[in-house]
Amino acid sequence: MKSLVYIEPSEQGIDSTTKNIALKIGKLSNGLRGPLIGIAIGNHLKGKEEELKGLLDELIVVEPSPGSESNTEVISNVLTSVMEENSPGILFLGFTHQGMEVGAVVGWRLAVPVITNCVGFHWDNGYARVTRAIQGGKYLAAATINLERGAVISVQKGAWKEEETPSAVKDSISMKHLSWNPSWAAEKTEVLRIVEEDLEGEDDITKAEILVSVGRGLGGPENLPIMKELANKLGGMISCSRPVSDLGWLPVSRQVGISGRTVSPVIYMALGISGQANHLAGVSPTGVIIAVNKDPSAPIFNVAKYGIVEDVLQFVPELLEQIKQKS
Repeated sequence: MKSLVYIEPSEQGIDSTTKNIALKIGKLSNGLRGPLIGIAIGNHLKGKEEELKGLLDELIVVEPSPGSESNTEVISNVLTSVMEENSPGILFLGFTHQGMEVGAVVGWRLAVPVITNCVGFHWDNGYARVTRAIQGGKYLAAATINLERGAVISVQKGAWKEEETPSAVKDSISMKHLSWNPSWAAEKTEVLRIVEEDLEGEDDITKAEILVSVGRGLGGPENLPIMKELANKLGGMISCSRPVSDLGWLPVSRQVGISGRTVSPVIYMALGISGQANHLAGVSPTGVIIAVNKDPSAPIFNVAKYGIVEDVLQFVPELLEQIKQKS
């Protein structure tokens, strides 16, 4: 059995989800997981090889046809081909927009089990017990799958907490380059263009070290000014959960979560946010989460470093008053 990790292109080189997958699987015995192989399509890891040390046993770099790097049909074709050459194997990838599409295609073509939105994984004696979030993260479902023929497993961002890189780091890893194969070309899809999001006039919340994030507990847009004042006092930015952007209280560029942006601030203050899985998937687990919610059973308290059971409309004015007195 081999373990393969698809390294989705990222400005950071290796994104936190891929890194966490590699660290978690790498802790398993070689006899169980086999070689741990990374798959990168394109040259987005060029110059970032140092990040791979201690994560992988081998890296396969695939040379794509010009302009095909973002075509999910091409990516599916490449991953299917690599998986067939390394069969039986388990393909791990992030539960991202790309991962949702690609993972299902590869699993169907290989006729192996596909588990999406995985938050827990225990591998033993040819079987895996997998836990996944369902109904927007309200419940967890467990399944036992036979790994004899392999599997495709997509992991929810932030579900596998970042662990320290092993102290015994290899000086180098095995590198394998695959030239473009015409059989990988897309037949049914075409990428017409890639549209860069225009943030002109908007702050980029992905670069903020402190985020004050508001949810439905805000009550209404008339309460936004005091939340923005708190963000300014703390030297941070305002962000939100999906309901707030859906209602038009804040623009989509401020939304955190699977359908919004992925953020990694030092401090994430969640005000009136229940903490469903779709939202938490967009928050890096490396920072400190401070949650304020009047519902003591809100899921956000399960991941928060500090939790305060209080109505945010009572809490924030008092906090601002305390800040003003000390400034």
